[in-house]
Amino acid sequence: MKRSVFLIRHAEQEKDESPGAGIWQPKAPLKPGSSQRIQVAADYFAKEGIVFHRYWHSALTRAVQTCEILWELTTKSSPDLAPMSDNLMLGPSRIGEWEAGYERWRLAQADPAKPPLLDAPGFLKIMPDLIRTQALRTFQAVKTIATQLPNKQNAAAISHIPLIPLAEWCATGTTLRTHVEYCQAIEFVFEDDSVVSTKVHLY
Repeated sequence: MKRSVFLIRHAEQEKDESPGAGIWQPKAPLKPGSSQRIQVAADYFAKEGIVFHRYWHSALTRAVQTCEILWELTTKSSPDLAPMSDNLMLGPSRIGEWEAGYERWRLAQADPAKPPLLDAPGFLKIMPDLIRTQALRTFQAVKTIATQLPNKQNAAAISHIPLIPLAEWCATGTTLRTHVEYCQAIEFVFEDDSVVSTKVHLY
């Protein structure tokens, strides 16, 4: 039985400056105009003949909104056949540990007020135990979604950086991908219960 889960990064969000927002900013909405990037993704999937039969998203606002827009753009013919659901494991857990680890790293930078951007390997380097746990957690979400798909069906799952490349790394053991742009996807191809390949979709 073969099916695919497309782990898709959300569209670009507004910056949340409110107290306590932290590095994950769970309530930050999408930026105005970011739906154009989601349209590019929808057009790509249509061109490639990729049809989604289920849609999933994390609990973060930007993931929910991205999923809603992608769902509207890609289910015009049969929306009742493509339900949308949340999966908390597509987002981060143990937020306090993320915040503490990032803060320690930030304060050690030459200019803590303007630290460089961290990619997936960077997060793994500064918080190895936490990041390995989060990689396994996100990959488990992908596997759980795959088990709910009938043969030859696809699911869209909206998630985040660095969780998306970490899940691929966990699934394949290959070199950890540094980045995935907004609305780009990594496809996990399952044969029965195992990932047989992954593919990055760039558009």
